[in-house]
Amino acid sequence: MSSRLRRFSREVAEKAASEYRQGQSVTVHYDPEQPGNAVLEPDNRQGSLAPLIAAAICAVFGGVMLAVFVMVGFGG
Repeated sequence: MSSRLRRFSREVAEKAASEYRQGQSVTVHYDPEQPGNAVLEPDNRQGSLAPLIAAAICAVFGGVMLAVFVMVGFGG
């Protein structure tokens, strides 16, 4: 993980943590089959757009490369 992404993740986590007081009771939403997957705010989608953008860029790049290989042939 890059230091920039790590710093961004830490800033997001610290901002979210500042919403709660130490010792405050909270409701935790978790996956019973994988309790390590847990959230405090299930409707919060902050940060979920970046993976979609990265996937779209990879898909476009892959499509362009496929088109190039089809046009020039696959080395045969």
